[in-house]
Amino acid sequence: MTSPKAYIKNVIAGVLEKTGLGKPELDKVVVSPSRNPRWGDYSTNCGFLMAEGGKKTPSEISAEIARTITAGTFENVEVQSGFINFTMSRDFLFRFVAEAQGAGMGYGRNEMGGGSSVLVEFVSANPTGPLVVANARAAAIGDSLVRLFNHCGYRAESEFYVDDAGRQVDMLGLSVEARLRQLLGEDAELPVDGYSGDYVIDLARDLEGDAKSLLSLPPAERLTRFKEHALDRMLSRQKASLEFFGVNFDHWSHESSFRSEEGTGRLLKNLADKGDIYEEGGALWFRSTRYGDERDRVLKKSTGDLTYLVADSAYHRDKFDREYDRIVDLFGPDHIAQVPSLRAVLTALGYPGDRIEVLIVQWVTLIRGGEKLSMSKRGGTFITMDELVEEVGRDASRFFFLMRKPSSHLDFDIDLAKKTSDENPVYYVQYAHARICSILRFAQERDMTPPPADDVTPSLLKEPEERELMSRIASFGDVVVDCLADLSPHRIPFYLQDLASSFHNFYHKHRVVTDNEPLSRTRLFLCGAVRTTLAAGLRLIGVTAPEEM
Repeated sequence: MTSPKAYIKNVIAGVLEKTGLGKPELDKVVVSPSRNPRWGDYSTNCGFLMAEGGKKTPSEISAEIARTITAGTFENVEVQSGFINFTMSRDFLFRFVAEAQGAGMGYGRNEMGGGSSVLVEFVSANPTGPLVVANARAAAIGDSLVRLFNHCGYRAESEFYVDDAGRQVDMLGLSVEARLRQLLGEDAELPVDGYSGDYVIDLARDLEGDAKSLLSLPPAERLTRFKEHALDRMLSRQKASLEFFGVNFDHWSHESSFRSEEGTGRLLKNLADKGDIYEEGGALWFRSTRYGDERDRVLKKSTGDLTYLVADSAYHRDKFDREYDRIVDLFGPDHIAQVPSLRAVLTALGYPGDRIEVLIVQWVTLIRGGEKLSMSKRGGTFITMDELVEEVGRDASRFFFLMRKPSSHLDFDIDLAKKTSDENPVYYVQYAHARICSILRFAQERDMTPPPADDVTPSLLKEPEERELMSRIASFGDVVVDCLADLSPHRIPFYLQDLASSFHNFYHKHRVVTDNEPLSRTRLFLCGAVRTTLAAGLRLIGVTAPEEM
């Protein structure tokens, strides 16, 4: 069923075609929920767009459009300060209530993706330590985006890129060796840029039984063995942490697989054949400025070591070669400067580098007792993803991580997330769902169940709180679409809080099960649709919808 915003846009397009008033670019026409009920359910800026450079004012143009719109779907259409305000009819809103009740978890689903494929890469943490809260936020956002894409007719898949090569992995191997020697009583020091967390001691302790044979190996072979052990254990731990968080990846790609003649070697040769590589200062440089970057970039250092740009470019070329229609990357803020260079390399290779959609996920600050917690992964002073989820719960963790746009810094209040009261937003939403389940059970015990949609009388829902609930339910599909428009699932938690608030307000003012059976059964139908919408929204962000609390 066409969403309210899409319906209003279609009506406006029909009026403009019919009247010849003009035709603004419809993608610039904004239809948004009104901030005040006095202004109807929705408002549009269409009159302002059409007035640009013309002789008529926005109010005059809006008035002409409003006069042409017929009643039926709209209870009222009026112009105020140049905006056109639409009040939808109750019958129109009730169609969405009926759809929600019938669609179940599929409510809000659409086919806007048309079956096109999407690859969403997220988390992709170095396997040099446990996953931390910043990784957890990326996991919550990325997994929710995959769910939203699939809900909207795309074929979305998730991918984790394992950075299992490079200097940081060498430092991990050397750190494990140093800890093993310490366990054996030797006076060994950690490398200057090594890892000092307690988890490194655990990795070393696993090797105590083989210590003698390991430490007798030549240095290069010894380092390889320590790295392999550490990477295997840490990657297994990261996978377990993600599964505990409710995130399961479709694909795992490894940086080491692209550091080969077929991967980085072919990439360097292709760039050289195009004349995009030159030598300077003993290093190999890419003419990145040819492709819009602010400066040229080093591909191979004077030491002979490849930079991350080479392997990352080979990896992203592989993504394009797998023929995904959309490629979405979630990066931390420390990677933002690398995006133009990555796009430049891909463009030089003949790929549409500008098609990589990059979402920057900002850092997280944990708050406990009103104080910010200081964290350092390399220094070993951090709270792991597992520790946070164990303390506040998976549902609260995921919900809280999505309560800001990905590009905004997030303060995570641990104390608030643990509260079992209305102050806690996820508890507030889940309690609304559980309360409705309780109402439906209570009604069933009295042999009163919601009627089929065809037997419901929408005119019985006369109270403003009932209308508000219908309007909230009707807007769910638009919220889902808006989440994908800016790749930001944060709209779902806020929508769910608004819907829960509307329901709690309705519940406190009106009894659902009364002696008036027709009204009771109609309200039960409405409550059932609210429950379904809450459950569908929670599922899209990976949060459970409990039936009892």
